[in-house]
Amino acid sequence: MNTDINDFLARRQRTVSKLAPWLEQIIALRKSGASYRCICSYLAEQGVTARNEEVIRFLRRRDRARLRTSSPTKPQPRPPAPKPVLPDGIPVFKWEPAGKSDNSW
Repeated sequence: MNTDINDFLARRQRTVSKLAPWLEQIIALRKSGASYRCICSYLAEQGVTARNEEVIRFLRRRDRARLRTSSPTKPQPRPPAPKPVLPDGIPVFKWEPAGKSDNSW
């Protein structure tokens, strides 16, 4: 059964999106504030037919792939802050009231 799967995968060709050659232009248009409909109009002028949903999906897929490949490493936890300690080993506690009060109790 594994050979069937391997044969299938060998025959399967990876298709490239029709929008892939236009990625830089699409990103530039989005950064300049162009709507997806405007991007589709630009692509139509270039001879590429695409709906705005296709452009949206294309950009989302590219973002997900970019995030997967450039994910940052896990942040290291910070060590706890040192607590001031008296010479006999007792921790120092310093209480400061929030504000001056005329209340005497």
